[in-house]
Amino acid sequence: MAAQSAAMAGQNLLLAAHALGLGACWVCAPLFCPEVVRETLDLPSDWQPQGLITVGYAAEQKEKTRHPVGERVLYR
Repeated sequence: MAAQSAAMAGQNLLLAAHALGLGACWVCAPLFCPEVVRETLDLPSDWQPQGLITVGYAAEQKEKTRHPVGERVLYR
């Protein structure tokens, strides 16, 4: 359940960043090179890094458009 908890916490952080006008991105690279992440961030050896989240102000703004849900979802 730890992986799911980490993912949910990450999602909440992404939503909070968005609410504050920040750009953010989840990076799953630690799953493929956990030893590099532990060494780089000086984490304890028994920690299992699940992801990294980059946060900052976007270099450019893009207009967001959304399609009506009926155009993307099929109801039967």
